[in-house]
Amino acid sequence: MMVLGVDLALVRTGYAILDDGALVGSGVIVTTSRQPMSQRLLHIKESMGRLLSAQSIDLVGVETSETFQRRLADGAHSIDSLAMARAAVLIACAELNVKVVLVAPGHVRWLVCGSMTASKLDVVAALRARGFSLPLNKASEVDLDVSDALCVAVCVWCEQRLAARIGKEANYLSNGTISPPIVSIYRVEGAQMAGAAEEGKDGC
Repeated sequence: MMVLGVDLALVRTGYAILDDGALVGSGVIVTTSRQPMSQRLLHIKESMGRLLSAQSIDLVGVETSETFQRRLADGAHSIDSLAMARAAVLIACAELNVKVVLVAPGHVRWLVCGSMTASKLDVVAALRARGFSLPLNKASEVDLDVSDALCVAVCVWCEQRLAARIGKEANYLSNGTISPPIVSIYRVEGAQMAGAAEEGKDGC
């Protein structure tokens, strides 16, 4: 199963791809304030569409609207810009009939780090501890947009694996959000997923 995790933003939309639990691709879709808003959104949509087509993605993980409130508190210019970036990604998925899974940002960080309020650096440390080799940017630093996207992908991939393990359909709430009971099972049984997947073992 190939899962794409997305870290939403208008300027830098990070993404990470897991194939059977291993990180096989990542990057950032970049726009600038010099571009008209319509062109920025079109670029995000078209870039996401090309990515989905080229990689044969099965599922796309996107954070729920809780993201917008958190990002605004962190200094984002507006909720509107994040909502528009999210819409561009969802439209690209809809055009290619790729299923989208909505995940609460607090659950994503709790699943990977054990804390719903973990910082971006905590996320990086937790992903490395689980065996992921995170790509570096031009400044030889971990791209935090990519690491956040990888968190989303890990959350979705683990939920799907666990749903298959217990012989059930994916357990979603009515709006598509991952059900807390499934995430709880991950915390008990799947804490070593990434490291096992990187070594070719049967992870969660």
